[in-house]
Amino acid sequence: NLNAGVYSLNLTDSRGCVSRNTVRVDRNVLPTTSAINQTICQGQSIIIGGQTFTTPQVNRIIVLSNANSNGCDSSITLNLSVNPDATLVLTSGSNNQTRCINTAIGNIVYTIGGGATNATVTGLPTGVTGTFAAGVLTISGTPTVSSATPFNYTVTTTGTCIQKTLTGSIIVTPDATLALTSGSSNQTRCIN
Repeated sequence: NLNAGVYSLNLTDSRGCVSRNTVRVDRNVLPTTSAINQTICQGQSIIIGGQTFTTPQVNRIIVLSNANSNGCDSSITLNLSVNPDATLVLTSGSNNQTRCINTAIGNIVYTIGGGATNATVTGLPTGVTGTFAAGVLTISGTPTVSSATPFNYTVTTTGTCIQKTLTGSIIVTPDATLALTSGSSNQTRCIN
């Protein structure tokens, strides 16, 4: 291993003749190799080494080569992971229901997928809840309050990338009432 610099080189042939030469040694930077692990969302793009990569819908490995100013090559391996957008689907039940107070609703079931890792629900009437387990959100219960306006609820996924939201409505009507509007509730009649 020689350091950079100027060296004198003397060569002697088989007849004893000496040839003198000067040699300049330049040390170029060795090529570099590195890896970049990058995770992005479906449909996004990333710029590495001045090159733009638009994500496909699958993970991929890209090897970039680039010559430096000394002519030596460098390579970068880009491990590109693509996270999908969330999905949310109403898989059973009706998302628009009307029930009397203290009467159970029919189960409303949503299934998540893609980049979704959880789902939550807001806007439900008292007595009705949303439970998430194993990729499924189930809305069930018995409303214990009524309202003149519908209970409009929203289901929202959480996770990576673009999330999904769906809505529904539960109308809770009060029990029928019977009120005496005239006369007396205690009456006596004679039999003729």
